[in-house]
Amino acid sequence: TTYLMDRLLQEYNINDEINMFLNFVDIHIIPLVNPDGYVYTWEQDRWWRKNRQINPGSDCVGTDLNRNWDIDWNGEESTSEDPCSYIYVGSSPFSAPETNMVSDYISSIPNLVNHIDVHSYGALIVGPWGFSDEPTDDNDEIFCLGTNMQSAVSNTNNYTYVFGTGSVNNLLYLISGGMVDWVYN
Repeated sequence: TTYLMDRLLQEYNINDEINMFLNFVDIHIIPLVNPDGYVYTWEQDRWWRKNRQINPGSDCVGTDLNRNWDIDWNGEESTSEDPCSYIYVGSSPFSAPETNMVSDYISSIPNLVNHIDVHSYGALIVGPWGFSDEPTDDNDEIFCLGTNMQSAVSNTNNYTYVFGTGSVNNLLYLISGGMVDWVYN
């Protein structure tokens, strides 16, 4: 995300396509949603994925921010009510301050037409739905966009990315309470 911000700023005055694009489209970039969890990955546990929020009534810390959204929250797919689990859903939807604030921010954007949720692991492009292998009503459009993104990103560094929805062609697992599904919905 910081690279994207830098490139857009650097290219704005010298690249006509970027200039025209940015003159007609507002881009909102939140470079990091989980700063305390991110720092913890460098200082203590490289594979940590939750925030560092204290869970009342438990000695365990953190909520998985990608399970804390209110679409299919605490559903059947890759979630846990155990605060010690790395996929802990939180005490309620948006109980993590990060998801609460980001959802408020996203909801305040008029005419939102696109959203990209960047994660730090895996070479995957995942579209909705994440909690189901059922296609969305506009699955053909999502498939077209996703495969075009896959091609563009894969051709940049000759590193193959995979696009899919649901379980991403059985390479991933379904998840309930995810950000991509909430924003899409």
